[in-house]
Amino acid sequence: MALEAWFMDDSNEDQRLPHHRNPKELVSLDYLAELGVLYWKLNPENYENDPELGKIREERGYDYMDLLDLCPEKVSNYEEKLKNFFTEHIHKDEEIRYCLAGSGYFDVRDKDDRWIRIWMQPGDLIILPAGIYHRFTLDTSNYIKLMRLFVGEPVWTPYNRPQEEHPGLKETEPTAFLTKTYNIVEDSSTNNIVSWSRDNNSFIVWEPETFALICLPRCFKHKNFSSFVRQLNTYGFKKIDTERWEFANEYFLKGERHLLKNIKRRKTSSQTQTRSLEGGRFRLEGEIHELRRDRVALELELVRLRRKQESMKTYLHLMEEKLKVTEVKQEMMMNFLLKKIKKPSFLQSLRKRKLQGMKNQEQRQEVISSHGVEDHDTFVKAEPEEYGDDIGDQFGGVFSYGDELHIASMEDQGQEGDEMEMDSEGIWKGFVLSEEMCDLGEHFI
Repeated sequence: MALEAWFMDDSNEDQRLPHHRNPKELVSLDYLAELGVLYWKLNPENYENDPELGKIREERGYDYMDLLDLCPEKVSNYEEKLKNFFTEHIHKDEEIRYCLAGSGYFDVRDKDDRWIRIWMQPGDLIILPAGIYHRFTLDTSNYIKLMRLFVGEPVWTPYNRPQEEHPGLKETEPTAFLTKTYNIVEDSSTNNIVSWSRDNNSFIVWEPETFALICLPRCFKHKNFSSFVRQLNTYGFKKIDTERWEFANEYFLKGERHLLKNIKRRKTSSQTQTRSLEGGRFRLEGEIHELRRDRVALELELVRLRRKQESMKTYLHLMEEKLKVTEVKQEMMMNFLLKKIKKPSFLQSLRKRKLQGMKNQEQRQEVISSHGVEDHDTFVKAEPEEYGDDIGDQFGGVFSYGDELHIASMEDQGQEGDEMEMDSEGIWKGFVLSEEMCDLGEHFI
């Protein structure tokens, strides 16, 4: 869960209450980053061996650490100290707090002098910049376990508001890291290890291993030369010689200690990290929204496909029923034809009709030959009336053979009642007999 922060109301109720405005006005990590407040979410259960915490400490030079338990049972004069913590104040250096257990509130002022309440819970690590007005209190749980981190020896001095009581704060003082580094370079007793350059506008670490073993522990409580170099980079120092460890900054000059206050820690990378975390959260929320919308669309599509599937099932069922009816009709038709073909009278009638059709065809050809080309149009117009049922012959027997079979069947049936049977089943309705069926009749004859 991300850090929770909000603008406070103006109520004078118990300071351990949330003090939300009505309605609530939440504060984003981006807004806190603009004020210089940085945030990380870590694993408090593994704080002793947490590589991410170790990386933060190394990159920012936090070489001093202690733990603080705040609760009525472990702190004498608990109420008095809680009151002191809640007094608005500032520090010369940044303040680093990591919540390992319990919970509490850090309140900070924004640029418009509004109070923002930051709820610290297990895993929350925040860094308050130097010079920001703030205060601290526990919440109604009355317990919190904090890790405090410092660069070098801790400085506990708070400067209570109003700022006018402390004129020295009107000018920003250099950070402890810069002051201690300047003191190390100024120490003439270690000139063989580290010293100013010939032009006094840079310093050179002549023996990095010895510097890490002797000089760093005196001021920074560690022996990590790489960590020291990274800290220099965060303050804008440049390595100006590729052959040796020589570093320069325009405000780090011999005899010009007062210029150190102009050297500022680069906050771009940290703020970028904070903003990227916040931006990542918003991107994830956007992706979740898109996924939810896609899921709804897929559910609707699934419903549509299921309906279509049901419709197809219904259609297939109807087609199966229709196919069954067609198969029954075909079977009945074939049974009927086989029955009729086996009767000699039916085949004789069919043969007679075919011979008559052939005779009519020959007569028609003679008529066409006798009339000639010039009377062809007149002949075609008169042909349906003149030749009657034989019109089916000029269309290749499409109509005539079906009619002949029907007529032959009627002639053969007599009074047997087969006509009624056929009509009732609709077998002859729209039925057209092909040339092959007539040949079948000839075969049986």
